[in-house]
Amino acid sequence: MTGWRWRQSWRPAGTREETALYIDAACEAIDRALDDRTDRTITRWLTPVCPECGRMPVETEAGTHVTYGDFVVVGCEGYWVISPAAVGIERPRWDDWRSAPAR
Repeated sequence: MTGWRWRQSWRPAGTREETALYIDAACEAIDRALDDRTDRTITRWLTPVCPECGRMPVETEAGTHVTYGDFVVVGCEGYWVISPAAVGIERPRWDDWRSAPAR
């Protein structure tokens, strides 16, 4: 699968409330990971590059990506970049973008 249809199939459909809870939890987890270098719970998902568009977000694109520090938390099309389970949120329909087929 390629293009938009493929991305729709692996993008979680979270409500605004769910996404807000996820962002808060992900930001707290990033802080913990940076404060305690031995906490490797989420480091495999920390990336400065959006997995959806393949670009590094810039400040002038506010509203397109959700970033925290240097890391993408929500991609430009709404994909939750860090595993919800790793930040304490139950999300049965989350596919790891790191193992997704090349586009």
